[in-house]
Amino acid sequence: MRITRPTLLLDHNKCKNNIKRMTGKAKKIGLSLRPHFKTHQSAVISHWLREEGITKCTVSSVKMAEYFASHGWKDILIAFPVNILEYEKINELTSEIDLSILVYDEQAIKLLSERVRGPLGVKIELDLGSHRSGLEVGDTGAINNLLKTIEEISSYQFTGFYSHPGHTYTARGRDEVLKIYHKVMDQLKSLKEKYRDTPGFSITIGDTPGASIAVDFGPVEEISPGNFIFYDVMQVNIGSCTYDDIAVVVACPVVGKNNKTKELLIHGGAVHFSKEALQDTDGTIHYGKLAVSDKDGWLGHEEGVYLKSISQEHGLLKCTPEFFNDANIGDIVYVYPAHSCLTADLFKSYLLTDGAMLDDEKGFMK
Repeated sequence: MRITRPTLLLDHNKCKNNIKRMTGKAKKIGLSLRPHFKTHQSAVISHWLREEGITKCTVSSVKMAEYFASHGWKDILIAFPVNILEYEKINELTSEIDLSILVYDEQAIKLLSERVRGPLGVKIELDLGSHRSGLEVGDTGAINNLLKTIEEISSYQFTGFYSHPGHTYTARGRDEVLKIYHKVMDQLKSLKEKYRDTPGFSITIGDTPGASIAVDFGPVEEISPGNFIFYDVMQVNIGSCTYDDIAVVVACPVVGKNNKTKELLIHGGAVHFSKEALQDTDGTIHYGKLAVSDKDGWLGHEEGVYLKSISQEHGLLKCTPEFFNDANIGDIVYVYPAHSCLTADLFKSYLLTDGAMLDDEKGFMK
């Protein structure tokens, strides 16, 4: 297929290798793997996970839970604080699948119980340091009240604790991730000491840096990473992967050249990459790095070439003089996204490196 506009390319071999690596690691160290599907949002890609023995998943919305339930997934966790306004859809899902939701607010679970009568798994969300949502491990009063409220609702079942240690995404290097995880595990060990005898007790955590790098998961029984499926420049900077592990790039046409600044104007902007920027250790702020293309896909990255700035449809690619001189208007350049989850959500479709278009209703189409 000839590329004429911004296109999200997927190397399915790299993607499947990432899946095999994570499933193999989880099996080796005795952890259950419940991958988060918010990164790929694809029934076809979810089937690749099923081929590796995965039978349960995590999603980030009721709508996403409906989508994957319609494609045969029967054990789904919605890892987002429950939105009681969606009670009708939640009711429908409880009659079709084993559904679990997150709560950390006692009022939310009480209001939900008035509207959702079906069997429902309930996990209590913890804040282990990211300070986004959830209860602190030391807030035993609030945890105890929530446990009591859940226990009093006959059709609800406590299914454990969940946390997304999102502060690992600010780490720069494997040692920083492991330092964060050491503190996280200390908190979770104290949690287990207090609640290990509570019926339904278990601990699930979901972050790609920790799942990729850590080897000691303490009392954790289940991991729920999502970004590992594709990886991205953010994960390279953290130390979770290398450029050669990144399974997606955005193919962008070159539409202009600025000889003064040695910058290329590309068709590829915020509506394709999002506006999430990264800062390298040398202070460079960018929205993605240039991949080195070859006949089979891409490997490594082009030193000194990065997506400097973006507007809605435009992108400015900062170049080395050598790369700039070799580039021509009409060329296609391949850019690793800063954050593949957001990029994939914006495109909602994939072109495979062998020219097949991934279509979630019909499989693959030429």
